[in-house]
Amino acid sequence: MGSIKEVLDIIARDSIDKTTQHIAQEIIKEYYNGNFMSQQELSKKAYTSMSTITKFAQKIGFTGYRELLFSLKYENEQYAGQIIGYKDSDEDLETHILNQTKFYRNILLQNAPFIDAFAKHLAKTKKLVIFSSYQTHRNADLLVQLLSPLDIEIRYSNIRANDVLIGKKDFENWTILTLISGQDNAFMVEILKLGIPNAIKKNNLFLVSSKSQMEKVPLFKEYMITPSTKMTGTYYSRSILLDMIATLILREYKALSK
Repeated sequence: MGSIKEVLDIIARDSIDKTTQHIAQEIIKEYYNGNFMSQQELSKKAYTSMSTITKFAQKIGFTGYRELLFSLKYENEQYAGQIIGYKDSDEDLETHILNQTKFYRNILLQNAPFIDAFAKHLAKTKKLVIFSSYQTHRNADLLVQLLSPLDIEIRYSNIRANDVLIGKKDFENWTILTLISGQDNAFMVEILKLGIPNAIKKNNLFLVSSKSQMEKVPLFKEYMITPSTKMTGTYYSRSILLDMIATLILREYKALSK
């Protein structure tokens, strides 16, 4: 089973049974508000019985709603801990700046071949498709802003991943960039698996992902792993790294276009 949040997202979106779908939707809605409802509260919100809530929890692998609630809270705490980040109180500011600069420099140098290969592929196709997890939407938006003034056709939607597929089923001559981070990416991964042939993914898809998420998209041309250390194991630090990658892609593309 994937993360509990991913499972609930899929049920809330795709379940044929309306009662089951409504229960999942109510849990997700309150989840984003930081509220984890009791079984009685959920029963009232979803307009269903407490026994139906128990059966819902059992359908997705729990002994009952109490275990589901505990597990969802724990998962959220682990995820929130990654986003909030870490305190480096033992370092003075100057040391921290030097260490952080050195770290980003090393990561960017290690991934220079990926940036170069992506820019060369894009310079050849001049067509870019972007699939982005919810957590990397801001980074994808920045890349679109940087590349839009150039002679590049871009297909990207920060609302629904399948929007980029509408009216365009053949991506043989496109460069495909996929950004995977965080929990909310199950639907996007399904779109990638079903909407684009494997042969095209092997020749055209460039994947940026954490190591733990890579297995979700096993076919690609080139990949870059965003490291999970205390320096980049947070949403903000990883976002800075991806912004740097975007500016370097722009630089390389312009250099190749001269």
